[in-house]
Amino acid sequence: MAPMMSSQPVSSRNESCQTGPRILYIDAYDSFSNNILDLLAEKIEDVSIYTIKIDCGLSADALSALLSNFDALVVGPGPGNPELKIDIGIVKDIWCLSHQNLLPVLGICLGFQSLALAFGASIEHLEQPRHGCVSKHVLVKDGADIYDDTASLEVTNYHSLTVNLHATAAEMRQDIWRPTKRCPELLPLAFDYDKINGTILMAIRHALKPFWGVQYHPESICTNEEGKKIIGKWWREAHKWNEVTGRTPRKSGAPELLGDCTPWKVRGNSSHIADGQTLLSELDAYRCPLRPSIPPISISSCETSLVLTMTHNISAVDLCEGLGLQAKDFILLESVMPFPKVVNGETIDSTATGRYSIVCPLIIRSTLRLRYRVGSRGINVMLHGSEKERDTSNQIPSSSRLSVWHWLARFMEMHKCEIKTPSPYDPPPFQGGLVGYFSYEMGLEAANIHTEASGAPFDMDLAFVQRSLVIDHLKGHIHIQSLLPNDSAWKNQVLRNIMRIEQSDLITPYPYLDGRASSSASEGFESSEDADFNLREDCLASKAHRLVEYLDSGSLVGSGPEEAEYQEKIRTCQERIKEGDSYELCLTAAREFDLLRGCIGDEDLDWEIYKTVRKVNPATYAAYFRSTATTIVSSSPERFLRWSRDGVCEMKPMKGTVKKYNNASGSKVSLKEAEEILNTPKELGENLMITDLIRHDLYGVLGSGNVWVHKLLATEEHHSVYQLVSTIQGSLQTNRLPKDPRVTEKAMDRSRGGQRISVLHSNQRPSKTGLDILRNALPAGSMTGAPKRRSCEILKSIEKKPRGIYSGVIGYLDVGGGGDFSVIIRSAVKHEKGLRKVRVLDVNSEFREWHDLCSSEAKQHVTKRVDHWSIGAGGAITALSEPEAEFEERGVKEASLLSAFDPKYVASAIEEEKGKRAKRREELLQPWRRPAQAPVPMPGIQSQLTEPLTEQLMNGSRTSNL
Repeated sequence: MAPMMSSQPVSSRNESCQTGPRILYIDAYDSFSNNILDLLAEKIEDVSIYTIKIDCGLSADALSALLSNFDALVVGPGPGNPELKIDIGIVKDIWCLSHQNLLPVLGICLGFQSLALAFGASIEHLEQPRHGCVSKHVLVKDGADIYDDTASLEVTNYHSLTVNLHATAAEMRQDIWRPTKRCPELLPLAFDYDKINGTILMAIRHALKPFWGVQYHPESICTNEEGKKIIGKWWREAHKWNEVTGRTPRKSGAPELLGDCTPWKVRGNSSHIADGQTLLSELDAYRCPLRPSIPPISISSCETSLVLTMTHNISAVDLCEGLGLQAKDFILLESVMPFPKVVNGETIDSTATGRYSIVCPLIIRSTLRLRYRVGSRGINVMLHGSEKERDTSNQIPSSSRLSVWHWLARFMEMHKCEIKTPSPYDPPPFQGGLVGYFSYEMGLEAANIHTEASGAPFDMDLAFVQRSLVIDHLKGHIHIQSLLPNDSAWKNQVLRNIMRIEQSDLITPYPYLDGRASSSASEGFESSEDADFNLREDCLASKAHRLVEYLDSGSLVGSGPEEAEYQEKIRTCQERIKEGDSYELCLTAAREFDLLRGCIGDEDLDWEIYKTVRKVNPATYAAYFRSTATTIVSSSPERFLRWSRDGVCEMKPMKGTVKKYNNASGSKVSLKEAEEILNTPKELGENLMITDLIRHDLYGVLGSGNVWVHKLLATEEHHSVYQLVSTIQGSLQTNRLPKDPRVTEKAMDRSRGGQRISVLHSNQRPSKTGLDILRNALPAGSMTGAPKRRSCEILKSIEKKPRGIYSGVIGYLDVGGGGDFSVIIRSAVKHEKGLRKVRVLDVNSEFREWHDLCSSEAKQHVTKRVDHWSIGAGGAITALSEPEAEFEERGVKEASLLSAFDPKYVASAIEEEKGKRAKRREELLQPWRRPAQAPVPMPGIQSQLTEPLTEQLMNGSRTSNL
């Protein structure tokens, strides 16, 4: 068994001199725990908070000894049923403490239910679970206890179980605030009511012992301030009880943890940083050098980028094809949608969305590749294009708790640098660094959730990009950058190529495919000979034929999930939700099919599919990743995580989808109509749950006070759908916040038995990086559900197949300290399966019928490469989900990709684009074509000029060809 990693307290004061309250928090593996810790730190002055897992295995005596070190205890929420020992752990012993060992306790949700169960109440299922449901009319006992001076209470619920005190009808009529005969020691403090579930108990306290409990979640972002004040009022009552009884906890030193705490050796997702450890500080604490063994990389931090101001609106596709990348391995992170400078009169943050596209060429035998498979202890390091992999030199010690994430942290630390951006241009967010993807299964491994290999060739595939081009769509600039020293020749060559692209007529007619051509698209257009135009059209026609033939070599029919089977899985999810095991589950399924391509000359077909996808479903976070045997074609609308060089991070979960066009009438749904459709308990609850989960993930790294919600439950318009989006932000730098952080965390190891307890103190955290957040936040909460750990385990048992690259993330780690990743959804993933000999009925026909060579009917055969494609799609399942509607929503998401693989649709689109090119060419040439008898225009006689030419002259266009 791996030894525990020791860590020294990071404190600005001596623990023995602590004067503030000390609180222990029992973590039940909930995905909102860190939000509660932040609320405790906000509402209780000068507090120190310690955490321990619910399944730590302490005996009752050891627990009593531990509690003697604390002023009070909070039992947090979590999945499961308090009647099940596996779900409640050590909490059952709290309610049996002897009189001399009593201390004030607050139970939240699961803790509340456990308290009630221990003193005579029963636990029952709600008719309709209340996950993400906001109660706005909670009835509280006026002036009572923790609800004195309480105004209107709005609270968020996450529960499918309820407490029944078994009050008789007579007792309810007489006084609802009195204890019942069944539970004489429990005093009701608050009730809620809804039409389906009836009366619901929301808060209690013990009549004789200092025990309180609330069913709702005071830490949720949608619980109002009156609901959050419950924490401060509870502490006031707890402190009063300690004073009256004369109870004084021991504070001579750090709490000693007695007994065996082995569960701490397998820590949950949020606890990576919950003990104050960052990736680099863990390396230092473990005293392990773990220096990556890699081929020499030349990096210059004094290079200056070239910046070109575009005269034409060059798209990323224009740039890639103009540089001849379409048939090569390269990576593109593209913002296909135009950047909205102003929306509804509001100026949008220029770095928020849609501003930049990043082109990353991969250099043969120069670009470094870093690859990793889940379950292995080695990172494959190689130069791009080289078959030699260096496994043995980059093995992570099997006796350590270090991981591939520590290796990456050290790698990025070794390669810090910054390219100088000439004034007055804005520095782009990416100047070089690691670009690539992490699979869904790698996220599970990062969260210490048992998982098998994903089936993808690699679960992490990153390229160290030294040469890159960044398009600033907002300012109209192209940054040409290189980390290589003395690389001016390459930058100047690229600059000349871009200028040639600007002067050519190869620019995409509709760069953003929204029906609007660039206003300057016709400037500087030089007419071509008809022969040149026809030759270009012949090349395009040949490419189009190969693409249609490729798409026609397989079949999408029957390759996806069956409706009946998928709906049964939805009902299984809902059963687990009703049992209290999860609040919501993001169920997915994949459509898989094989396509055949030629062995030579078809290297650009993946690129052509990407171009089709970006036309069908343009997206803010599109991506094209092609490397060796793997291709990712993504039109993702969802940012997962971004952090800037100065330490501001942002996550943007999307939950809640509305089709933009009505199937029956074809009419467009307006933004206002979409907002009304999304304003339902189901849609709002889905998004709220993930928002609270992400706050928890960020607090786990950034600490108390360093996270805020920038935008809550906002409707955003995309190409084919409307999405409900929230934006959560945080700061890696504590001095950026409007209020000082109160709580940070550190870990304490005891050498005897390897016992562990986590402790939070009022002091500065160790230094953190965006990589710490990335590891802590994976897998993406919008693709799992909440609580994350239990939800992932449930989904594994229901889906029964690894997701692979789908549901993972793709993006970059910048050498200057920034990073940006999107969720891999609305995406198609390809893996090459090798070669196959196939029969064709007519060697000159399209491959509409084929099978293995072993057929006795084979007359002619050719060797083809087999490409295995997979398109994943799914959605969040809640108690309010309707199986038929969820299956339909999954189909809507999948349809945005499927049309790009439909040969009939693609053939029709190609003909339409051909017509557009011909029409546009005529439009651009028209100003230079005059009737044979037209008079020669004289200076000053503007009225005799053609209208298009007049407009060009008035706009200051080039006129060198007149």
